[in-house]
Amino acid sequence: MEFLKQIGFNNFLLLVTSLLNLIMSGVVLSKKGGKNRMYLYFVTLTFFNFIWGIAIFLTLIITQVNLAEFWYRTCYLGALGIAPALLYFSLHFPFQSKKISKISNILIFLFFILLSFLIYSKWHITNFIKLDNMSGIMVNYYKPVYLLYSLYFIILVVLAIKILHDKFKTSEGVIRYQIIILLMTIIIGLIFGSYFDLLLIYFQDFTYVWLGPIFTFPMNAAVFYLIFFEKEK
Repeated sequence: MEFLKQIGFNNFLLLVTSLLNLIMSGVVLSKKGGKNRMYLYFVTLTFFNFIWGIAIFLTLIITQVNLAEFWYRTCYLGALGIAPALLYFSLHFPFQSKKISKISNILIFLFFILLSFLIYSKWHITNFIKLDNMSGIMVNYYKPVYLLYSLYFIILVVLAIKILHDKFKTSEGVIRYQIIILLMTIIIGLIFGSYFDLLLIYFQDFTYVWLGPIFTFPMNAAVFYLIFFEKEK
């Protein structure tokens, strides 16, 4: 209880959901292995969710400015990895459909590398201020790179939704049910995650930055159940 009082309920909830993502990643990797691409991309997806959440958590509780800034930049790396991981996972869940062209794969990879480098440069975050209270930060961005980052993320997630929607239209029974559950949780995660961790931040409101990872957790939890417990029956 003392630990909870010290870090606050919001940060505690963020820590728990982050660790649950890491646990799901480890369980699926140990039980299912990495040979099946669907499981491999899910492990990647949950691991990047863990990085995103734990980095925000550390940003908010650490008082040393440089270290807090490093973790805040790292949370963008975690969120960046979620988008391609979700896209490739959607191609294989619950069955493989179409393939992405070589050119598209190369572009996805190159933009990922480019944005990963920019995240840790002044081309992304121009100024980071750690306020006195545990949850207080103020960040200034170089807006063109911030918008490029946001566009990359949203485009890949929307493509994942489209792929799943196409599968939904041609599926029946249990598979159709699995796809609709994933679609609903992705859309919820996209709407609230983008609102709290992209849109509000663009307008310098960092009050609810901790909510983004929490709203994406139901997506991972639902998929974990579908690909683990459902297939165990």
